[in-house]
Parts: sequence; C-alpha cells; structure tokens
Amino acid sequence: MPRWMLICPKCTHRFPHSEIGEQMIEQAFRDPFRIVPRPDFSTQGEKRVCPHCNAESVFRAFQLFYSDDNDTTEI
Repeated sequence: MPRWMLICPKCTHRFPHSEIGEQMIEQAFRDPFRIVPRPDFSTQGEKRVCPHCNAESVFRAFQLFYSDDNDTTEI
C-alpha cells in the first residue's frame, strides 16, 4: 500500500507517517498532474519519534515523501 514517509534527521532512517487510501490514489489519477494530497500538519509541525534511534523530531508537511509497495530505495 502506498504511504507517506519521513526521514529521521538524526539517523536518516525512513519510517512511515501514514498510509494513502485507495480513494486518494483514484482521485490523483483524475488529476492531470497526478498530485496526491498530503496530510494536513499544524503550523508548528508534528512531533514524531524515530522507531530506529528513538529521537523525537518536529516534521513539516514538505518533509513527507511518497513511497509505494515497489519502492525499495535505501538512504
């Protein structure tokens, strides 16, 4: 399933933020630019803990990146 991912600024581990539902993917296919809307973040960002190094970081919406089931890229 496609999902929005984050990268820990301390250890560069990639971890999931949220799954992207099929309705959002279908909506993107109807969009001529194929844009999948990102989740809403508050203006202060969103705190998340890295599951690899346990570092707590504040993330902004622009730090999200799309990953599908076929994405096996390592950072």
